[in-house]
Amino acid sequence: MQNLLTFPQFPTEAFPLAAASGAPRPVTPQRVPSSSIPQPTAITSLQLSRQKAADANERAANATPPITPPIDEKRVSAIAASVGQAAIEVLGGSRPIKQMQPWLDAKSFERLQTRTALVENFRRRSSANTATRLHRGISVRSTHLCQVREGAYEASLVISEPSRVRAVALRLELRRGNWKVTALEIG
Repeated sequence: MQNLLTFPQFPTEAFPLAAASGAPRPVTPQRVPSSSIPQPTAITSLQLSRQKAADANERAANATPPITPPIDEKRVSAIAASVGQAAIEVLGGSRPIKQMQPWLDAKSFERLQTRTALVENFRRRSSANTATRLHRGISVRSTHLCQVREGAYEASLVISEPSRVRAVALRLELRRGNWKVTALEIG
């Protein structure tokens, strides 16, 4: 026989002073036979994992989707133009590469950093002064934008310099509310 304490509910009329004063009612323990006590059931790890999965699915179904602001293509186009122009300026040495880090993902940043180092190495070896005049007076002539999927755009830019015209292609993806360049090709 197991001991279980139960607390009987007394009507408030039996203890009018306790009810009026807000004091607790008297407690009288009673013995209950063990056959009336529900026994815990053994839960297997498979049942537990299924229950957790079901709970997670229910939470996901009841969760409200995150509110995403509408995508403004003019803003995406402006970002693409700014990043493309800045990448050309980095190659020319007129802008530090650290300024590109917030806009580029790790792979694109590393590739731009390598290409910048190669251009800088060529510039040091070159005896002509024309290398120092490269990448000055840069302007974006045109920007063409194409939506690949929701939250991802590909852009092609025509960027002119005093001595030549270049093509830049990049892919912008919306990640955690910020636009990141995940691919950058400079012609």
